[in-house]
Amino acid sequence: GVILRIMFVHGSSRTTSSIHILFPFNLSNGGVQAPLNVKIPLTEEQELKFTASRDALLHSVRRKADLHDTNHPMTKEHLRARHKGNQERTLDILIGAVRGGMTVQEARIGTSLAQFELLPAKLKERALAAAREKLDRMPVEQREAVRRHLRERNEREREQLEAMSDGEREQWVRSVWRPSQGHPAALM
Repeated sequence: GVILRIMFVHGSSRTTSSIHILFPFNLSNGGVQAPLNVKIPLTEEQELKFTASRDALLHSVRRKADLHDTNHPMTKEHLRARHKGNQERTLDILIGAVRGGMTVQEARIGTSLAQFELLPAKLKERALAAAREKLDRMPVEQREAVRRHLRERNEREREQLEAMSDGEREQWVRSVWRPSQGHPAALM
Protein backbone atom coordinates (compact mmCIF):
# COMPACT_ATOMS: atom_id res chain seq x y z
CA GLY A 1 0.00 0.00 0.00
CA VAL A 2 1.37 3.32 -1.02
CA ILE A 3 -0.91 5.44 1.08
CA LEU A 4 -1.60 4.55 4.66
CA ARG A 5 -4.61 6.52 5.76
CA ILE A 6 -4.76 8.19 9.13
CA MET A 7 -7.89 7.80 11.20
CA PHE A 8 -9.52 11.17 10.78
CA VAL A 9 -12.93 11.21 9.20
CA HIS A 10 -12.59 7.83 7.50
CA GLY A 11 -13.57 4.56 9.18
CA SER A 12 -11.09 1.77 9.85
CA SER A 13 -12.64 -0.73 7.42
CA ARG A 14 -12.32 1.90 4.69
CA THR A 15 -8.70 2.43 5.72
CA THR A 16 -7.76 -1.11 4.76
CA SER A 17 -9.43 -0.85 1.39
CA SER A 18 -7.58 2.40 0.67
CA ILE A 19 -4.24 0.72 1.24
CA HIS A 20 -4.99 -1.99 -1.30
CA ILE A 21 -6.82 0.12 -3.86
CA LEU A 22 -4.71 3.25 -4.07
CA PHE A 23 -1.59 1.64 -5.53
CA PRO A 24 -2.91 1.86 -9.13
CA PHE A 25 -3.35 5.62 -8.69
CA ASN A 26 0.34 5.91 -8.00
CA LEU A 27 1.17 3.68 -10.93
CA SER A 28 -0.95 5.66 -13.34
CA ASN A 29 -0.01 9.12 -12.04
CA GLY A 30 3.75 8.95 -12.00
CA GLY A 31 4.25 7.34 -8.62
CA VAL A 32 4.24 8.52 -5.07
CA GLN A 33 4.13 12.26 -4.53
CA ALA A 34 6.26 14.18 -2.07
CA PRO A 35 4.01 15.41 0.71
CA LEU A 36 2.68 18.91 0.91
CA ASN A 37 3.96 20.66 4.00
CA VAL A 38 1.22 20.24 6.59
CA LYS A 39 1.24 20.64 10.32
CA ILE A 40 -1.32 19.31 12.74
CA PRO A 41 -3.77 20.79 13.57
CA LEU A 42 -4.82 21.00 9.94
CA THR A 43 -6.30 24.18 8.50
CA GLU A 44 -9.98 24.06 7.55
CA GLU A 45 -9.00 23.83 3.88
CA GLN A 46 -6.56 20.96 4.53
CA GLU A 47 -9.16 19.13 6.61
CA LEU A 48 -11.73 19.49 3.83
CA LYS A 49 -9.30 18.33 1.14
CA PHE A 50 -8.10 15.42 3.25
CA THR A 51 -11.70 14.35 3.80
CA ALA A 52 -12.36 14.64 0.05
CA SER A 53 -9.16 12.88 -0.98
CA ARG A 54 -10.15 9.31 -0.23
CA ASP A 55 -13.29 9.11 -2.34
CA ALA A 56 -11.82 11.20 -5.14
CA LEU A 57 -8.65 9.09 -5.31
CA LEU A 58 -10.66 5.85 -5.24
CA HIS A 59 -12.89 7.13 -8.05
CA SER A 60 -9.81 7.98 -10.10
CA VAL A 61 -8.24 4.59 -9.36
CA ARG A 62 -11.32 2.70 -10.47
CA ARG A 63 -11.37 4.53 -13.79
CA LYS A 64 -7.63 4.08 -14.39
CA ALA A 65 -7.59 0.44 -13.26
CA ASP A 66 -9.79 -0.38 -16.23
CA LEU A 67 -6.88 0.60 -18.49
CA HIS A 68 -4.75 -2.31 -17.22
CA ASP A 69 -5.36 -5.89 -18.26
CA THR A 70 -4.20 -7.51 -15.04
CA ASN A 71 -4.87 -10.95 -16.51
CA HIS A 72 -1.95 -10.54 -18.92
CA PRO A 73 1.32 -11.87 -17.39
CA MET A 74 3.52 -9.08 -18.80
CA THR A 75 1.15 -6.41 -17.45
CA LYS A 76 1.19 -8.04 -14.02
CA GLU A 77 4.97 -8.23 -14.03
CA HIS A 78 5.28 -4.57 -15.04
CA LEU A 79 2.77 -3.40 -12.38
CA ARG A 80 4.40 -5.52 -9.66
CA ALA A 81 7.76 -3.88 -10.42
CA ARG A 82 6.20 -0.41 -10.29
CA HIS A 83 4.37 -1.29 -7.06
CA LYS A 84 7.62 -2.38 -5.42
CA GLY A 85 9.34 0.79 -6.62
CA ASN A 86 6.51 2.90 -5.22
CA GLN A 87 6.81 1.22 -1.82
CA GLU A 88 10.53 1.95 -1.75
CA ARG A 89 9.92 5.54 -2.85
CA THR A 90 7.22 5.95 -0.18
CA LEU A 91 9.68 4.91 2.51
CA ASP A 92 12.30 7.33 1.16
CA ILE A 93 9.73 10.15 1.11
CA LEU A 94 8.64 9.44 4.68
CA ILE A 95 12.23 9.35 5.91
CA GLY A 96 12.99 12.61 4.09
CA ALA A 97 9.87 14.27 5.49
CA VAL A 98 10.76 13.23 9.03
CA ARG A 99 14.31 14.53 8.53
CA GLY A 100 12.69 17.79 7.37
CA GLY A 101 10.74 18.16 10.59
CA MET A 102 7.43 16.47 9.80
CA THR A 103 5.92 13.58 11.69
CA VAL A 104 5.04 10.42 9.79
CA GLN A 105 1.39 11.27 10.34
CA GLU A 106 1.85 14.74 8.81
CA ALA A 107 3.80 13.24 5.89
CA ARG A 108 1.06 10.71 5.18
CA ILE A 109 -1.63 13.39 5.22
CA GLY A 110 0.57 15.65 3.08
CA THR A 111 1.03 12.85 0.55
CA SER A 112 -2.74 12.34 0.32
CA LEU A 113 -3.18 16.07 -0.26
CA ALA A 114 -0.45 16.11 -2.92
CA GLN A 115 -2.11 13.26 -4.78
CA PHE A 116 -5.50 14.94 -4.46
CA GLU A 117 -4.08 18.05 -6.15
CA LEU A 118 -3.14 15.95 -9.21
CA LEU A 119 -6.76 15.00 -9.90
CA PRO A 120 -8.89 16.68 -12.58
CA ALA A 121 -10.56 19.91 -11.42
CA LYS A 122 -14.14 18.65 -11.86
CA LEU A 123 -13.46 15.53 -9.81
CA LYS A 124 -11.89 17.64 -7.05
CA GLU A 125 -14.90 20.00 -7.06
CA ARG A 126 -17.37 17.11 -6.69
CA ALA A 127 -15.26 15.50 -3.97
CA LEU A 128 -14.95 18.77 -2.05
CA ALA A 129 -18.71 19.33 -2.18
CA ALA A 130 -19.35 15.79 -0.90
CA ALA A 131 -16.73 16.23 1.84
CA ARG A 132 -18.32 19.53 2.91
CA GLU A 133 -21.68 17.74 3.26
CA LYS A 134 -20.05 14.88 5.17
CA LEU A 135 -18.35 17.25 7.61
CA ASP A 136 -21.54 19.30 8.04
CA ARG A 137 -23.46 16.13 8.99
CA MET A 138 -20.83 15.07 11.52
CA PRO A 139 -21.73 16.13 15.07
CA VAL A 140 -19.46 18.92 16.31
CA GLU A 141 -18.45 16.91 19.39
CA GLN A 142 -17.37 13.97 17.23
CA ARG A 143 -15.37 16.21 14.90
CA GLU A 144 -13.64 17.85 17.86
CA ALA A 145 -12.88 14.46 19.43
CA VAL A 146 -11.30 13.25 16.18
CA ARG A 147 -9.25 16.46 15.88
CA ARG A 148 -8.12 16.15 19.51
CA HIS A 149 -7.11 12.51 19.02
CA LEU A 150 -5.17 13.40 15.86
CA ARG A 151 -3.42 16.29 17.60
CA GLU A 152 -2.54 14.26 20.72
CA ARG A 153 -1.21 11.35 18.67
CA ASN A 154 0.87 13.75 16.58
CA GLU A 155 2.26 15.49 19.69
CA ARG A 156 3.34 12.11 21.13
CA GLU A 157 5.02 11.22 17.85
CA ARG A 158 6.78 14.60 17.66
CA GLU A 159 8.08 14.19 21.24
CA GLN A 160 9.43 10.75 20.37
CA LEU A 161 11.12 12.03 17.22
CA GLU A 162 12.70 15.04 18.93
CA ALA A 163 14.37 12.74 21.46
CA MET A 164 16.05 10.70 18.69
CA SER A 165 19.15 11.13 16.58
CA ASP A 166 18.82 11.18 12.78
CA GLY A 167 19.80 7.51 12.55
CA GLU A 168 17.32 6.53 15.24
CA ARG A 169 14.57 8.50 13.45
CA GLU A 170 15.23 6.64 10.22
CA GLN A 171 15.08 3.28 11.99
CA TRP A 172 11.91 4.34 13.77
CA VAL A 173 10.25 5.36 10.47
CA ARG A 174 11.23 1.98 9.02
CA SER A 175 9.64 0.25 12.01
CA VAL A 176 6.33 2.16 11.91
CA TRP A 177 5.86 2.16 8.15
CA ARG A 178 4.58 -1.23 7.20
CA PRO A 179 3.98 -1.68 3.49
CA SER A 180 1.72 -4.47 2.35
CA GLN A 181 3.58 -7.73 2.22
CA GLY A 182 3.94 -8.95 -1.33
CA HIS A 183 1.75 -7.47 -4.02
CA PRO A 184 -1.96 -6.63 -4.24
CA ALA A 185 -4.11 -9.68 -5.00
CA ALA A 186 -5.01 -8.26 -8.43
CA LEU A 187 -1.36 -8.65 -9.46
CA MET A 188 -0.79 -12.18 -8.23
